[in-house]
Amino acid sequence: MEANLTSPPSGTLLGMPIRLHKLEGKKLAAGDGGNCSLLFVLWRGSLQLQYAEDDDGLVERPLRLEAGELLLLPPGHPIRLEANAPLGTEGMLLELELYGSDSFDGLHVLQSGLRLKQADEGLLAAARQLFHGWSLTRQQPWQLQALFVELMRRLYEAAERNDKGPETWMEDSLAYIQAHYQKELSRDLLARRAGVSPEHYSRCFRAWTGSTLTNYLSLLRVRRAQELLLSGQGSTLNQVAREVGYSEGLYLSRKFKQVTGMSPSRYRKSVLRTAALNINHSASLWALGVEPQWGVFSDWFAQSQGARANYSTDQLLAGREGLGGMEEMGASSEQPDVILSYELSEPMGRLLELAPVVQLSHLRMSWQSQFRLIADIIGRRSQAEELLGPIGEAADRLRHRLFQRHGTARSAVIWEIGHDNKAYAIAASHGRGAQLLYGELGLRMPQALLELGAERRGFVEKTMDDIAQYDADFIIITGPPSCRKAARKLGDIFRSERWLGLEAVRAGNAHLLEESNLFHGYDPLSSREQLRVLEKTLF
Repeated sequence: MEANLTSPPSGTLLGMPIRLHKLEGKKLAAGDGGNCSLLFVLWRGSLQLQYAEDDDGLVERPLRLEAGELLLLPPGHPIRLEANAPLGTEGMLLELELYGSDSFDGLHVLQSGLRLKQADEGLLAAARQLFHGWSLTRQQPWQLQALFVELMRRLYEAAERNDKGPETWMEDSLAYIQAHYQKELSRDLLARRAGVSPEHYSRCFRAWTGSTLTNYLSLLRVRRAQELLLSGQGSTLNQVAREVGYSEGLYLSRKFKQVTGMSPSRYRKSVLRTAALNINHSASLWALGVEPQWGVFSDWFAQSQGARANYSTDQLLAGREGLGGMEEMGASSEQPDVILSYELSEPMGRLLELAPVVQLSHLRMSWQSQFRLIADIIGRRSQAEELLGPIGEAADRLRHRLFQRHGTARSAVIWEIGHDNKAYAIAASHGRGAQLLYGELGLRMPQALLELGAERRGFVEKTMDDIAQYDADFIIITGPPSCRKAARKLGDIFRSERWLGLEAVRAGNAHLLEESNLFHGYDPLSSREQLRVLEKTLF
């Protein structure tokens, strides 16, 4: 029987550590021109190198390494290496072998070697762990190999970033800044993370953002302070200052005025031009009598209220780049003072160039809580209560009627038919009338859907066929499918034995609405009309 032998998949790299040398104030000779690559990692002091390559004649290459630098030299040439390490120098030289097709190409390393002038902290830490693990007398048999693999994994990632240029590492650096702006962030630290020199980092940062690092950090901190002031999360200016990364309120006040042109106390009292990134917050502003500076609306809301979208959500999320003419606009009256949004999964640096972003968690806040906070931000709490009061009273009456007819502990599921044979069971956080069914009306989602994470995610995605698998006291489908093929499929489901056997269907409590455009948002005006349709449908 002939063995079926195959090589590792293309792109696979394998390696082995051979010898490790300490760089601690001594003369060192290493490298025999064979199969060994040489990896220098320096975490303290400096190092003078002299090495030579046989390149149609011996060419001397002097080199000086500083703390935080890494140098990887490939094999394949006779290499003489002498290192005079002064006292105070700490680091290591690792002789290693790499295997695999084009191993150095796979590592994004040129034949002249790879030099990272500012290796990131994770890479340096992995090198230290291997360095200290090498001298342990008692350890797990595979521990050194595991430490070596971790070091090479991080080296590969650093080499890949280095190979792709500033676009990749700058995006990563900006994401890091936006996640840690409240901490002490120095240019040297960020340059070391990016694997570039501090000077090169500054040049690229300014070209990328149009700002210095200091000014960019000030902008992020002031934007966060604006958000805290608007949402009432900071009781004192000193507390807000500490939250955003400043030691005391006086310094924050000075930076605040530089960015916004006004003091924090005046900002709290100012009338704000407001924008929103989604249909619910845009419609909530409209319901309070405020036309959002920038906003988007559902089709039903636009038609019934005469609201008009200023920009698409994608344009707004792109910041100035997505809004044509913003550079010419400058600080004109068309630019908002605050932007409302759900919690954003992606960094919002582009948005913060324009205004502070108040993120309202639709997964943790009810639709009424979001609406009240929006009203507080624009100083219209009394108008908000005037809108919410009648909705609550109407919901109380409908809940009482449901109790009289059906008793307590009733279940309901609300489905939205999507594209590509998809159906979505909607939880309260995602509107579609679910905010009323599971909120004001006191119904509950079937346990089987809750166990699939409906409340955690806001919905459960299933196929259209699956809607016949989840029974409840009430089943509501917000609207018919938008294409004929899906409509025929839904008709087949309605005629199926499984569907006809559902408790809600047998009791006449399964309903297909014709209001899919209405059953989308959860702002007060949409919710009020949804409640009217639900009452008409259920009774």
